[in-house]
Amino acid sequence: MDNNRTRRLLLLLIGLSLSTVMFTGVCLAADPTWDPRAWTRYNGWEVTAFDLSGAPPGMDSELAGGLEGTGSWKLLTGMRRPPFNAGKLLDDLRRIRYHLSKAGYPASMVVPVLTPDSAARTIGVLLEIDVGPSVLVTDVRYHGWPGDVARPESDEPHLMAPGDTFTAVAYDEMIVFLYLWLHDAGYALAEIEVILDVVSDTQVAFDVRVEAGEFYRITDIEIQGCSEDLVPVARRVMDIPVDSEFSASRLADAAADLRSTQLFRAAELVTETRAPGELLLRAELADARMRNMQASIGTWNDNPWMVRAGWSHRNLFSRGRGIYTGGTYATHVQSLGVAYYWLGWLSPRARTSLATEWVREDEDAYLSEEYRVEIIQSFRPRNRALSNLGIGLSNVDVLTRSPDDDDIPDDQDWLLEFWFDRKWDWTNHIMFPTRGGYFKIGLTYAPSGGPFKSAYVKTQADIAMYQPLDEKFVLAGRLRLGWSRPLGEATDLLANRRFYAGGFNTMRGYERRQLGPLDSSNNPRGGQVIALAGVETRMRLVGKFDLAVFADSGQVWRERAEAEFGELALAVGVDIDFRSPLGPIRVGHAWNIEGLLPGRPRTLWHFGIGYPW
Repeated sequence: MDNNRTRRLLLLLIGLSLSTVMFTGVCLAADPTWDPRAWTRYNGWEVTAFDLSGAPPGMDSELAGGLEGTGSWKLLTGMRRPPFNAGKLLDDLRRIRYHLSKAGYPASMVVPVLTPDSAARTIGVLLEIDVGPSVLVTDVRYHGWPGDVARPESDEPHLMAPGDTFTAVAYDEMIVFLYLWLHDAGYALAEIEVILDVVSDTQVAFDVRVEAGEFYRITDIEIQGCSEDLVPVARRVMDIPVDSEFSASRLADAAADLRSTQLFRAAELVTETRAPGELLLRAELADARMRNMQASIGTWNDNPWMVRAGWSHRNLFSRGRGIYTGGTYATHVQSLGVAYYWLGWLSPRARTSLATEWVREDEDAYLSEEYRVEIIQSFRPRNRALSNLGIGLSNVDVLTRSPDDDDIPDDQDWLLEFWFDRKWDWTNHIMFPTRGGYFKIGLTYAPSGGPFKSAYVKTQADIAMYQPLDEKFVLAGRLRLGWSRPLGEATDLLANRRFYAGGFNTMRGYERRQLGPLDSSNNPRGGQVIALAGVETRMRLVGKFDLAVFADSGQVWRERAEAEFGELALAVGVDIDFRSPLGPIRVGHAWNIEGLLPGRPRTLWHFGIGYPW
């Protein structure tokens, strides 16, 4: 009976397709512009327009994107379409029908309307789509569903409910969703069959038949393949207690958590039936290479270039306790540090670090040297998010070079800071993002009292988004807002704790740190408030070269009371990018068109490695 119903649906789809072919044949006889044999006379003519009309909502770009006649946009020549070809036009008609059938419109029709110009040997093509009636879901019936498991609500996004349009993609998603729903509820061997019941030419129903089998619990856990000292670490990171109910999603998360520790180069969790309702969970692991050296060069913070190097041993002190030492070098900043870290203290997905660092900053307006000790608790929730919570104790010495005595506090000694930051990252690529985005927020609080004279509070938020316009164009945008204020008896923030802007990563119309307040020697003094915004269109040129057209805007204000968005500076420009293994290497030129400060250049060249955001 079930096979007969499936055959009926297939016969329905075949019949609708044959009727479309018959309809096409009638049109060929009645209208010579429908005759592919007549179309061949236009082969090789220039196509001046190729458009679609009547597509279902949201499907225009999907249908047009895979067609031969759509063509592509070229930077120097604009839209380029291939010459007209009757055979390729027929292929495009078949592609449209195929995609519409998968989307629940098996009775759709596509009628090409040609407008030739014999004198100019050009032709316009318009594909008129009549989607026809869609196939709707009338009912979803469940059979054999286990009584101790709640059925998913009908408004779940991965389920088809009565009134929804039937599509092949949604049908496959529903089967996978129901399968995982039961496997996450302890039914490790559940089987699901979703049977289509053809009600009419435009209506279908579903019979969901479930063979749930036994309810399973994990009664034993074995860990093999890794060194003995990492066995307790693996148990802690997996966080699956004995006698817990089986869950496929929980096992997948545990395997991902094991790999994220970087202690294991392979981590696979498999189950084995020991008795009815009882499972053995086996973690098959392999140790990663523990020693690691890193070196990189790029444009970070507001430095035009920076070299980073470091060495680490992820398990030097056994049981996932490692060490990292490294440093950075740039024209205006140098640092050295060492950190001892261990895993799983407050959470199975947490890393705790005890670090010490020396940082020297050599700026036009000040010279600072800082010795810092801090403890950092890092939490790594899933989906590439990261949270950090830290406490730092610093001895900071700031030597002012400003002629304004009260402009930059100096001879500061001790600073106690509590800080938190969180980043959500859903970009599709680390170095060359084309879709998705990220959001970062940070908060720092430095209390006053005793030896701590430079108290302050500071917060900053960054958001960036990437949206592909087509296969060659990406629109990228960002926004940064930051605010701070001194606390207690402090009259201003230390110079190396203020906001600065200007340069490749912030505002390309200004040289490094030249946007915002200046002292009487025209050196940057920084401020307590910052606002930055930017948008750029990135496009492929040729080979590994790209072009970007951008607009940057921003400003830094000395104090909160001075902040006015009407004072934002604005610059536009172009960048040429080379996609290298280090990331994009960029060189570009910017033109300041609004809010230019006196004495600053109207145009400016810039260079950087990586994207500004």
